[in-house]
Amino acid sequence: MKKESVLLVFFVALFIISVSMLVLANSQITGHATAVGTTSNVTISSFVSIDLSTNLTQGIMFGTLTTTNVANQNASQNYGGTASASTYFVNVSLDSSVNVDICLKANQSLTSAGGDLLGIGNETWTNSSTSNIASPALAGERPMNTTAAETGVNIGKGNSNYYRFWLDVPSGQKAGTYSNNITFEGVGTDVGNNCML
Repeated sequence: MKKESVLLVFFVALFIISVSMLVLANSQITGHATAVGTTSNVTISSFVSIDLSTNLTQGIMFGTLTTTNVANQNASQNYGGTASASTYFVNVSLDSSVNVDICLKANQSLTSAGGDLLGIGNETWTNSSTSNIASPALAGERPMNTTAAETGVNIGKGNSNYYRFWLDVPSGQKAGTYSNNITFEGVGTDVGNNCML
């Protein structure tokens, strides 16, 4: 009987351990939950998106002149819109994450295929947040330059900045077709006066 008693004690002990394990396992699943927190973080960089009006994309055209000694020759679309508004403008996209400053520059003087130059200061511009027959006004014209100039400032998403361009042709300027490249750049207003062109 001793053998039977030992086996009985062994099975009773095994039963108690098994029941204890089940109770402990269930209590860990349901009764001992804890909460732990963490942070969520994102940095959104300034994003700027601009586009040029169709007429500005096609180029700033001053036409064909049959004489020199011309002052303030209008670009073809200076007054081409409804109520003589300018159709040269830069749009600030709704996709932009900040208001935008617009910078403008030329790559060089107007140059002919033969290498003749029409000085860069003879090409002038002005800009405005509105466009009608009186604005942008010739009275505010500025000479084109190879250094970027800040033009429109703090232009909100979905708004435009309007431009007009003029050309002076000095007396005796050599005949030829002259051209240069004009670049517009959008910079986040939050950056400050920082034309990067």
